[in-house]
Amino acid sequence: MNRPFPRLEVLGLTAALALAGACTPNNSVKPGAPVLIELSIVENGGASITTVKPETGRCPTPMVEGGPCDSVNYAVCESVTTNNLCRCIPNPAPTPPPPPPADAGTSDAATSDAAAATSDAGPPDGGATSDSGTRTDGSADAGSDAAPASLDGTWSCTFAPTSSILYIFDRVLDTEFLGDGGGAPGLATLSSTPAAPTPVTLNGDYASNGSPNEVIFPLLGAFRSDGPSLLFTGVPALPAGSSVTVSLNKTKVLAKDGRTPFTGTNLLVDGTISFATGSFGASIDAPSMAPATVTFSNLVDPAALAGHITVTATPVGGGAPVVITPELTSMDGMNVSVAPMGATDWPPNSTIDIKVDATTPDVVGDTLGADVTASLTTSAM
Repeated sequence: MNRPFPRLEVLGLTAALALAGACTPNNSVKPGAPVLIELSIVENGGASITTVKPETGRCPTPMVEGGPCDSVNYAVCESVTTNNLCRCIPNPAPTPPPPPPADAGTSDAATSDAAAATSDAGPPDGGATSDSGTRTDGSADAGSDAAPASLDGTWSCTFAPTSSILYIFDRVLDTEFLGDGGGAPGLATLSSTPAAPTPVTLNGDYASNGSPNEVIFPLLGAFRSDGPSLLFTGVPALPAGSSVTVSLNKTKVLAKDGRTPFTGTNLLVDGTISFATGSFGASIDAPSMAPATVTFSNLVDPAALAGHITVTATPVGGGAPVVITPELTSMDGMNVSVAPMGATDWPPNSTIDIKVDATTPDVVGDTLGADVTASLTTSAM
């Protein structure tokens, strides 16, 4: 006679089957139009992400770049005047004052006397409130429902020219136009004011599964883990110092049936977003030993910088400046190393002047517009 499964074995088998079912992905495709549920501007590889959702609304007026704002009620919004995306960045917490010296404490008697005096005096006439919750002097009562919003942040309506644009959907898309690996052109269009010196296109990269592994390895880009997504980058880059508008192509971003275009609500209704990019700029880090580093705010071609970055060395004790031919290298197209050609260091006992001229271009053709300079003095050997 065969013994039936003991109760614990049955429970264990049931739990294992349930766990296996829970770990099995749901590969079914929901019918109907894909819904655009989020749209984000991704800066610095995900270090800063500004996300538009269906509930995102318009910014209050008036508003000024760099002015105060309410980061709770207007964390992200669309400008009424420019239709560009803005965000209210919370201000850093103020530094607390240092504690008072130990000898400066008040006695119990003094504290008691001060409290009694405050109690006997009552509130001043200017602070009296009416039944309506408004002070008699016309100011709002701090305890009323009409208390003003807290202006705890600063308006910022410009984004890095190296930003990417991320669209997240509630279901997978038809892959006919989405490319195979390396991305696909034509999924979105870009326009800018002013027009870019060099034509700019958008390359779209599709991830169908929400990139679940990126939750485990967030440094690889966990911002794509919320659902099937399209990530767009500018080719060769976004134009700097421009108002940029990106629009999804409804004839190519389709449901799995290959016919139904995506949909959305409010600011996400047509997959169009407008935002301003920061101007093209540069800064120089010039240590006393070579190399120096020039950091640009947009992508550059190091080969195109020849003649735009000049270095001279002037002896400290006097003498004619000597032109140093710089060797320019870059690993990322934004941080350019500047070193003396054929040498390991700058000339000793000299003032080294480094200049990036105003006509230096980025890969789109935008120029700096003003010289950027830095100087350093080397020690004698």
